[in-house]
Amino acid sequence: MPPGPFISTNPCVIVLLDGKSFPILFDLSKVEKKDLFTGTYMPSTDLTGGYRILSYLDPSESNHAKLKQLLFNLIKSRREFVIPEFNSAFTELFEVLEYDIATKGKAEFADPNEQATFNFLSRAFFGVRPIDTALGKDAPTVISKWVLFNLAPILSVGLPKEVEEATLHSVRLPSTLVQKDYNRLYEFFGYFG
Repeated sequence: MPPGPFISTNPCVIVLLDGKSFPILFDLSKVEKKDLFTGTYMPSTDLTGGYRILSYLDPSESNHAKLKQLLFNLIKSRREFVIPEFNSAFTELFEVLEYDIATKGKAEFADPNEQATFNFLSRAFFGVRPIDTALGKDAPTVISKWVLFNLAPILSVGLPKEVEEATLHSVRLPSTLVQKDYNRLYEFFGYFG
């Protein structure tokens, strides 16, 4: 369902009737994918430094191929680090969980898992331990907040539908409230990426 009228000016959507019709989505002569990733809603570019991110670029745009190639080159150049860093990050995660279970009788999984995931990605693709940077252990919280501001108009946060439609799904959350967090992420990826 697209967000309300103040956010989404074109409520047209594609409806697939069955699996057989799915390949039509990949026919660029019939489907334009510019500014489309999460339905008819595209987050404000104020949340991404004025840039449209790769998932909102149409494959026919020149930057789409360039950014896609950049990501493939990054993955290719760091491929030998993926398995060892995955093993390391998630071994650390399970050591924390086992310690918490041994000392407290229970362990929370979500926050340590988010930290382990960010540690894995940072070490595998950038060769840096986030804890040794200005970002420290804040990355999962900062990223979650930034994602909330990006996707709030299409998320359900458990409020009554009428309240969500009148608030979150009708107006954009102001990007200024998350600008400081975005800048921290930008500096991290700008310096180490």
